[in-house]
Amino acid sequence: MRRLLPTLLVALAAPVLAAETPRPCASDGDPRERCVAYRPGQVIRIYAAPGATLTVELPATQRVFSVAVSDNAVISGGPGMVRTASGGGGDATVDGNLMVMVPGGGENPQQFVTLKPLRHLEPQPLVVLAWRQNPATGERALRRYTFELRTRPGELTEEVPDTFFSVRIADPEAEREERAARWRQVRDEREARAAAARLRQTTQGGAPGIRRNVRYTGQGTAEDRAALAPVVGANPTDGAMWDDGMRTYLRYPGNRRPPMVYRVTADGAEAVVGHHVEADPTTNGALLVVHGVHPMLRLREGGRILCLTNSAYDATGQNPGTGTVDGGVVRETREPGRGTAR
Repeated sequence: MRRLLPTLLVALAAPVLAAETPRPCASDGDPRERCVAYRPGQVIRIYAAPGATLTVELPATQRVFSVAVSDNAVISGGPGMVRTASGGGGDATVDGNLMVMVPGGGENPQQFVTLKPLRHLEPQPLVVLAWRQNPATGERALRRYTFELRTRPGELTEEVPDTFFSVRIADPEAEREERAARWRQVRDEREARAAAARLRQTTQGGAPGIRRNVRYTGQGTAEDRAALAPVVGANPTDGAMWDDGMRTYLRYPGNRRPPMVYRVTADGAEAVVGHHVEADPTTNGALLVVHGVHPMLRLREGGRILCLTNSAYDATGQNPGTGTVDGGVVRETREPGRGTAR
């Protein structure tokens, strides 16, 4: 008895793994419409009545690839049955026990699977494979849904327990990914509009009183210039490189990748300089934005080197008069009882 006690305690502590039965979609709706959330590794128990149609609906962004059914005749101890194609739209197969149809077929698959038992079925597995597209990366992967299919006798009224007309499967993970992808798209569009506005400001002379300096020269071999030098846009007025007294801009159109940039100190050494890359809607390329204005910058990419000299360098620089380093951004301070001051 003492030896059995630890075993019994372990058995009682172990989780009970069971198939998950979909619940009614709404508390005030028809209970024959069932819903369940997908979880990896789950088995979904569904009930169907002989002769009655049951529709399984996957998430709207997924498409059925394959439906694997069991052979009820073999499960019942008899000889196997041959599954054949049946008429009607889409891909439909039938044996003497179960009819399965995927609306749309292989050419235009949908997210639905229709089942119709033709007689009483033993509890059996049914597996649906579906293509799922990741909204963040665009990659496709197969998703597996495993069902335990059961039949039950009786009427099909809503008062009869385990009466299923349809089962709708939700995918909380995919919904979160889709919301995140939409948020990233909105953010990227907002940042692109802001970058375009800043670019228009700098190319048109910046804020009132801010000059635009384009007097830059390059020193390097012809190969280094071709590989590293910024490029003028399609419009001749779209300069290749300039500064507004606060930041320095280098234009790289199309798919050209901006090189690494360093500032050159008074003793000729290289130092890291703050910078970032913005989208350039003028050339559908990139705009390398260096934080600050410097007498000399050095570009590097592999073994290539190009020095860029600011022929009109002004150590004083420019003050946009906005309380910030950006002429398009105004600093506002609010003091209790005194309103807003700039």
